[in-house]
Amino acid sequence: MNLYGFAGGDAVNYGDPFGLKIAFAGTRARELEVAWGYAKSLLKIAAGKGDGVAKSALLLVRQAEESDIVFTFRSGIPKNGVSGETTPESGYREMIINEDYVDKHPESSRDYLTMMHEFGHATAHNLLNNPLQSFPQSLALENALRRARGFPPRLQHEGAPPDLRAKQ
Repeated sequence: MNLYGFAGGDAVNYGDPFGLKIAFAGTRARELEVAWGYAKSLLKIAAGKGDGVAKSALLLVRQAEESDIVFTFRSGIPKNGVSGETTPESGYREMIINEDYVDKHPESSRDYLTMMHEFGHATAHNLLNNPLQSFPQSLALENALRRARGFPPRLQHEGAPPDLRAKQ
């Protein structure tokens, strides 16, 4: 039994003060929390207008909040140097949102888009138990928000998806 399971085993750096299983950490934790709330609001509006992907995304958010898994959004600098990363070493439960990228690329990357994209990776691994869906799901969730905001869709993921079949 891990007494610090609520904080992903790292109670020094993470917490879950509201019991929602979605945590925010790093120097921009409050900004990320606000961005996450905005993303959820956009999804609710889109789902109310009949967007099935937005509705599915909201179900994943609810499932994550009700699960025993702590998903952490942390501001920092991802190893890959782009807007976000879901870290394998955390069991795909920690999503690093680049603290510098949004300021330098405001037209193409906003916190809430990056957060939903990375959440797609995390939920494919942890809630759906289907790592092969990681890349398509991340794009689908991000594009639900892009549609809600009237932005053009993102058509492909940078880089090639890893060959996960070889690992199974």
